[in-house]
Amino acid sequence: MPPIPHAFVLDGDAADDVTSIADGLQQIQPLVTQENERVRESPRPPKTHEQI
Repeated sequence: MPPIPHAFVLDGDAADDVTSIADGLQQIQPLVTQENERVRESPRPPKTHEQI
């Protein structure tokens, strides 16, 4: 599945290693894809205050 366009703000350790769009696609996009799959497979939608 191709990446869904997103804008992200990274902080902390995650931000230290992402210095380009290519880095973000390689390091962050897999995490986003994994979380999207987890939410889709969940029996209930996430609450608005749940951190994803």
